[in-house]
Amino acid sequence: TRISSLFATRICLGLPGAKSHLWRKSRAELTGNPVEIPAEMPEVSDVRRRLGLEPDMLTILVTGGSQGAESINRAIIELIEKNGLPEKVQMLWQTGQSKFDDVRDALGDVPKNVVLKPFIRPMWEAYRSADIVVARCGALTLSEISIFGLPGILVPYPFAAADHQRLNALSFAKAGASMVLSDEEISGNSLAKALQELIKDEKKREKMARASRELGRPSALNEIVITIEKILEEK
Repeated sequence: TRISSLFATRICLGLPGAKSHLWRKSRAELTGNPVEIPAEMPEVSDVRRRLGLEPDMLTILVTGGSQGAESINRAIIELIEKNGLPEKVQMLWQTGQSKFDDVRDALGDVPKNVVLKPFIRPMWEAYRSADIVVARCGALTLSEISIFGLPGILVPYPFAAADHQRLNALSFAKAGASMVLSDEEISGNSLAKALQELIKDEKKREKMARASRELGRPSALNEIVITIEKILEEK
């Protein structure tokens, strides 16, 4: 993106923090990333039932992306084995296709309030079902999280190009939309502590949710189309 900023007519940015890394910032505008959302949003309870969740329980979504995240999976296994989930709390856990069998074997008997999925499609259903999310920090993931207004515990992938996941996570934390655990510090204990803080403090959860939603760009696709049309008109 930095290289393309030297010759592109416009740069459409998915996240606000990305502009500071460009060589020619004047060509950039914040549009957001287009994400898949339905024209009519179904009720949370209906989506939860489709995913095998209880309709009225506080729901934690765990996702390391389609491939899963080893450190997140390991921390969740440790959390469940040592502490379990609080009463009236459930978890939807996308393990990653290649990691599903290992996670299921490590858990043995999967708790009733944990729903394991190797991969979730459409992903918007997972976000719609959730009250809290534990996730990596790619631009598309954060775009989805913010559109659905979810408070997050973000775990940046430490080997991302130009350390962009950590920078993404810090921008969300600065806005009050998330907490951040590094890949090195995430464990069953550290994750349990962060989750307990959000589970017990509803006001904090709601405040973070509002901050997250304010970062969302639900009209991203339309904004990109408008940008393209303006470029064509100028020519």
